[in-house]
Amino acid sequence: MDNVVKIAVDTGASGIKVVCSVNGHEPYAFLIPPYVTEIDEPKKLIRDANFDKENLWLKSGKNYYAVGSLAKRYGAQQLIKPPKFTTATAKIFAAIGMAIQTLEIPLEFTLELSLLLPPAELGDAPIIMKNVKSSVKNLEFPSGKAKIELKGFLIYPEGYGFLNAQDLELKEYDSIVTIMMGYRNISMFDTNRGKPDRPYTELIGFHDYLFDISSETSIKIEDLIEPVCFRIDDDLKYYNRQIEVYNYQTEEIKAKILAQEKIASQFDPPDQELIISDSREKLAYCQKHLQKDTLKLTELADSYEKRFYHLINCDGKDRDYQDTKIKKVQADKRKKYVKRLKDWISERLPARPQLICIAGGTAKYLGDDIYSFLAEKGEVRKSIAIPIELDYDGEIYRRNVEVSTIEFKGMEPYKNQYKHYLCDEDKYMETQLERFEDVYGLFKIMK
Repeated sequence: MDNVVKIAVDTGASGIKVVCSVNGHEPYAFLIPPYVTEIDEPKKLIRDANFDKENLWLKSGKNYYAVGSLAKRYGAQQLIKPPKFTTATAKIFAAIGMAIQTLEIPLEFTLELSLLLPPAELGDAPIIMKNVKSSVKNLEFPSGKAKIELKGFLIYPEGYGFLNAQDLELKEYDSIVTIMMGYRNISMFDTNRGKPDRPYTELIGFHDYLFDISSETSIKIEDLIEPVCFRIDDDLKYYNRQIEVYNYQTEEIKAKILAQEKIASQFDPPDQELIISDSREKLAYCQKHLQKDTLKLTELADSYEKRFYHLINCDGKDRDYQDTKIKKVQADKRKKYVKRLKDWISERLPARPQLICIAGGTAKYLGDDIYSFLAEKGEVRKSIAIPIELDYDGEIYRRNVEVSTIEFKGMEPYKNQYKHYLCDEDKYMETQLERFEDVYGLFKIMK
């Protein structure tokens, strides 16, 4: 087999996060919705060599599974309580199937695989390994049967990829605490001289917080995610800053035009226009973008104030009352959720950790409510650099860094990562890259 495929998988409850590459080339990352269900009537499944993640199914042994959007159309639910090993094998195989499509890999190849599990669920690793090894050689996808040789399969605790990406000499530290705060759960483990120890996992993830809001507002959890996660601070700062810049540039250009007009008055009309035309074009550009950003700032502030409106059925004053009630419930539940997390962490945190590495979408959402609390306990590491950036116009460019660049495919829209909004053509890049920090760090271990 000529092709060697490397795949790192995080089978999270909010989405199956995958980083993969073929023959050492630049890695790709993609997200698959977390739904999985077994199919009783496989004859209805469509075989298509050009399938996409909207129509993802697989056959493992005698069983057929729909994964992602297709599984949701079959009625699959987002499962939170069951241990990850119950669906991990199907999600791993789905990741393999989408990697084949994304990287355009022939159906015969050698596979190197790695997986993240909650620290307290590492005892289930042998079951997952057994299931994967026994079935990986006989997988079938909409594009056909795959012939895969599994060369290696490693399983690490959630957070280990993020820890590894810090590029630390782990054996030099007596205590590095790694905390992962995800949608399904919160996990923690301590690393002593390079050896993971004291694993903890608790089902008090972001879903728990949304569940508490849902219980007092009668709004479905999946409908709460977007308005609850709506962040405005960074975006307001960005557009205010842009408006200040354009205002300053506009005044500078106007002063320049006045000076140029005095000079131009000494020349004939054709030359007069030539002297000041360039400045007038720059002025028009600044005025156009000033107007656009001012409008965006107004729309943003208005959408933030009314972020729950699309979930409310009543009208008029009742609508405003309901919106205010939801905001109060959210604020109250957030306060209680933060306290619950702090208590959980305090109970398990070593006395004097040298470093505290914290990652996960919930940590990013809570921000300083968690970061400032941990900063009192030790030095905090809260992010890693995934080597892909966007400039302020939304154009993609890549840094010249030692690690490979990730190109993101088919990601779900998300707004606050880059502190600005992208044009419609770049919506596929509009995502919260921090969600991939752990699995990206895991992928680096494989190199």
